Amino acid sequence: MALFLIIPFLCFLVSFSSEIVKLLQIPKILSKCNDSSELREKMQYARKELEDARNKEYSGEYARTIKIMRAERKLTDVKNDISQNIRSAQMSGTRVELIGGYALKGVLMVALIIISSWYRYEAVVKYNSKFNLSPLESILSFPTSVPFSISVPMWVFICKISCGHIASLVKSNIISTRK
Repeated sequence: MALFLIIPFLCFLVSFSSEIVKLLQIPKILSKCNDSSELREKMQYARKELEDARNKEYSGEYARTIKIMRAERKLTDVKNDISQNIRSAQMSGTRVELIGGYALKGVLMVALIIISSWYRYEAVVKYNSKFNLSPLESILSFPTSVPFSISVPMWVFICKISCGHIASLVKSNIISTRK
């Protein structure tokens, strides 16, 4: 009876493993913006320098224009550094999310394979002889040779396929409602 519930639960977790990792927000915990306070200070200093260059009196218009252009260039460089830092943090978060999703899926699939091979000669579901599954009966109870039953490997297969279809329907429904 326990395998009847454990196998669908594991298959459900396998089907939604990437969403589970996203829900846990592991990438946001692990990723951090490098030197964000230092970059903010540089940004404030560059803005102050630009304001000073615009408000200061110069001996000629050429010197004033050059000073303003240098201050604007420094401000642009700091903005580029900040955007590069944000992009690298997002990429590392995506990388952690991707690796975490596949790692969770791999661990759960190994658990399903171990369960399937360990209990392969046991029946998960025994049904009455009134149900006529004559063409599929031997396939459903393949390694067990128990009549009118479903074996553990077939139950894993059925649950994996069913949970995969349910997950794709849920994901497509979520995507279509976002549009």
